[in-house]
Amino acid sequence: MPLTTNILRGGIAIDEILVDPNGRNNFDTDGNGTADALDEFVEIHNQSANPIDISGLQLWDAGQRNWFTFPDGTILGAGKSAVVIASLQPGGSLPATTDGNLAFNANSDRAILQNNGDNVVLYDPTADQYIQLTYNDAFTHNPPFNYSNFSRTATRVGFVEEWGENVDGVSLVRFPAGDENIVLHNTLSPDAASPGAATRVVTNPVTGWAINEILADPAFGLTGDANGDGAVDASQDEFVELVNNTGAAADISGWTLSDSAGVRHTFSPGTIVPHNGAIVVFGGGRPTGLFGNAIVQTASTGALDLDDINDTVTLSNGLVDVATYTYGLEAGNDQSINLNPDLSGVDPLTQHSLIVGSGGRLFSPGTQVNGMAFPGNVTFDNFPIFQIQGTSHISPLTGRLVSTAGIVTAVESDGFYLQDPRGDGNNATSDAIFVFTGTAPTVAVGDLSIVSGRVGEFTLGGVATGNLSVTQISGNPVVTTFSSGNPLPPAVLLGTGGRTPPTEIVDDDNFTRFDPDTDGIDFYESLEGMRVTVQNAVAVSPSNELGEIFTLADNGLGATGTSTRGAIHRSATDANPERIQVQVDRDLLPGFTPTVNVGDTLGNVTGVVDYSNGNFEVKATDLFAPVPGGLQPETTTLVGTADQLTIASLNANNLDPAIEQGASRFNVDDDIGSGKFAAIANQIVNNLKNPDIIALQDIQDNSGADDDGIVDASFTYQTLINAITAAGGVGYQFFDLPPTNGQDGGMLGGNSRVGYLYNPGRVGVVPDSGKRIGVDALGADLPGFTSARKSLATTFSFNGENVTLVNNDFSPQSRSSALFGSVQPPVNGGAAIRNQQAFTVNDFVGDLLEKTPDANVVVLGNFNEFDWGASLQTLKGDDLLDLTETLPENERYSSILDGNASALDRAFISNNLSAITEFDIVHTNSEFANTPSDRDPLLTRISLPNAPTVPDVFPGDLDNPVVIPFDIPDLGGVIPFGSGSLPISDILQDPLNFNGNDFADTLQGIVDDLTSQIPNLPF
Repeated sequence: MPLTTNILRGGIAIDEILVDPNGRNNFDTDGNGTADALDEFVEIHNQSANPIDISGLQLWDAGQRNWFTFPDGTILGAGKSAVVIASLQPGGSLPATTDGNLAFNANSDRAILQNNGDNVVLYDPTADQYIQLTYNDAFTHNPPFNYSNFSRTATRVGFVEEWGENVDGVSLVRFPAGDENIVLHNTLSPDAASPGAATRVVTNPVTGWAINEILADPAFGLTGDANGDGAVDASQDEFVELVNNTGAAADISGWTLSDSAGVRHTFSPGTIVPHNGAIVVFGGGRPTGLFGNAIVQTASTGALDLDDINDTVTLSNGLVDVATYTYGLEAGNDQSINLNPDLSGVDPLTQHSLIVGSGGRLFSPGTQVNGMAFPGNVTFDNFPIFQIQGTSHISPLTGRLVSTAGIVTAVESDGFYLQDPRGDGNNATSDAIFVFTGTAPTVAVGDLSIVSGRVGEFTLGGVATGNLSVTQISGNPVVTTFSSGNPLPPAVLLGTGGRTPPTEIVDDDNFTRFDPDTDGIDFYESLEGMRVTVQNAVAVSPSNELGEIFTLADNGLGATGTSTRGAIHRSATDANPERIQVQVDRDLLPGFTPTVNVGDTLGNVTGVVDYSNGNFEVKATDLFAPVPGGLQPETTTLVGTADQLTIASLNANNLDPAIEQGASRFNVDDDIGSGKFAAIANQIVNNLKNPDIIALQDIQDNSGADDDGIVDASFTYQTLINAITAAGGVGYQFFDLPPTNGQDGGMLGGNSRVGYLYNPGRVGVVPDSGKRIGVDALGADLPGFTSARKSLATTFSFNGENVTLVNNDFSPQSRSSALFGSVQPPVNGGAAIRNQQAFTVNDFVGDLLEKTPDANVVVLGNFNEFDWGASLQTLKGDDLLDLTETLPENERYSSILDGNASALDRAFISNNLSAITEFDIVHTNSEFANTPSDRDPLLTRISLPNAPTVPDVFPGDLDNPVVIPFDIPDLGGVIPFGSGSLPISDILQDPLNFNGNDFADTLQGIVDDLTSQIPNLPF
């Protein structure tokens, strides 16, 4: 609606204001190269049909009072504008004006318009009238009473206009000019503001668009990697390049790109293509590179699906087809087809390598054939690093070409870390960023550098891995170094007196909120790339071959779930986000390979925050000196005795005696030469004290990971047995039931299985008691056991008692998502399969106890499940007791993964054994570096006193007397029986006929009476 009020002198209205020139977006009004607060401006407009003398009109503000007066003799033409800039800065000049528009410098020494809301007043002292507007819901002033030296008799014309919310770097403007409607300038135009000029409105012209280049048939090999992401993909590397020749910038938001089969891409909101500029749409992937500063998008449907030959590409605005091109055989030649020449060529398109200037190249997405950028493509915008990072996991400037500055804090082989030396003081935004150069950078730590490149989100291994992305500047960035040897920005202290990570929650909102104070995943994201110091770090994991050490700050003070030995236990409600991974990186600290155990202290560790393989990490940039904490491998106190059976569970970690010959690329190692057999044997003898039975997991066949058809593991077992005897242990024997070649999972070629060692001097294997659980009667795999290790049930005898063991190695969590991954809450990979396996084992135990209710059953091994996993409850059912649950919660662990301690190995017993069983997790491996396994062994001791032997009351020759091999006390020659008594001599001399009774009919009664009358009778 045309503005009929709020005007002075018959046609003067406030037309445009720029409140915040240098926020997240920047607008450099005076053109000096730096957007500054003094680039603010107010523009007035003559909406009448006649020139108006604006001499003496005054701009007022509560804080600055009368901050500008238009000079005498100032005439503003009909339909023209006059802009007043707060102040010119060195090197700046007034906005260029043409066609009667005017520009003025207020020479203010400070910013005038308050970013969070203010009043703008234009006063006419001749008429004693003023017009007034507010923005950002500012409190409405009453100038005659609120403003010092303002006319106390002045009257307001019209009403106080509320112009709405401003956006930094973008002006608020009337549209159309002289209308009541107020809009953000960039909703009308690719320009953020238009001081002293008419707003350049983009009207989506439909003529002048060109389909400039099409790649429908990418070449094989890296020569076909059109999107530059390092992976060749016949679908993702397809692209269509469009060029805008309309004479003005064009907003193509919502337009579509189609082939003959249908719409393949819808252009995203805010897609404004400059005149003589290009936009490229790839089929998919992670387009990497500058692409001539062209706008780059990937197909919104997931693919362009262009036919190699004979297809039609169409650009449509929803009403008409703006541009279309049909190609034939010429497109199916491992290269693009292109307008010749670019921009002004005519159909048909020409094969790219045949065009003069192509240099034989097969394609040129985003650039002209010769590699030059199109004239209209955008230049770099200046942003501080914290604005590039933003308050989220994804940069708000992704895809933008930016220039930024900072101090180089660390240099990798393919890039470097750059940090703003001042930052913005906001804990939610990181002040640093990684600059990806692809090759060795030329900068050094301490350099003050300006970097120009494209903002991107890099996901290691691709989105399918579930890794988070890392914000970076890439695309062959241009790096300019201004000085060297500068002091580094101070490191953020992680610990008491600095920032402390959350202690329980990783993410509780599936990324819908950014909560660095409460969510661990947001806490570390807010520090991405920044220098930090982990204060008084203490290890909660051993160091590993990847250089990873998980730690707690402040020597563990305030951490939840720590054990008495210094590990930190993961529970269903506590994922321990306070764990901080220290990464010893060979690029940053070459040759530094510290060996660390749980409980060792590292002192203060300084580095830069990065993300890799599902974890945030602090890449150490400064050397540190670990101090041993003195933790020693445990030795069990549960030793076998005459009446006590000891049973161990031990994960042998793919043990085999072979040095693989290269038939397989997996697990090529030397377990004998490396001392692995000897180390396991030493633990069995000295830490586990020669258990009577050892349930082993991860035993491989005699040839290890060589896929040669060998299944037998007798040499593997015997090599371990020999190592045990060499260490002073007992002479064990082994028992297993071999798998079918290649059918039971594990390492390819390794035929991994579970099996037993047992001490024949104390226990024996009950003949024919071995049974593979996980297959049916015909040998077919049961649900959950396809390509998985089968469980092994075996009955052992001890002191006249039978004990049935079920040894397990359930399917791994290999398909789990990371705690600090893109899938929240994390997925417990393989849980359904393990639950099926648990059901089958539970069913076996149930059948056994139904037939023999007092059977002694032990179910043990590697269950690969967390304490709260459903498979453990399924396995336990009503028949078994989980011995791990008898330990304090923070002591329940046999494994430490990524610094979290968990009981992946467990032992269960039948309920009848609960009162006579003891249990121990013997921490010999998980807490220490350079051990033969990453799992701790378990030790179970069951008290089973020697069962007496009942004499044979049926001798081979029934004509001979029964001999009872013990002394019968003197009971007067008779044994009371029923209502009378029986002469002992009759029983001894005539077992089949005494007192006219048949011995067989009365045997039970005699035994019962003997039992009651004669103590300790061995019947």
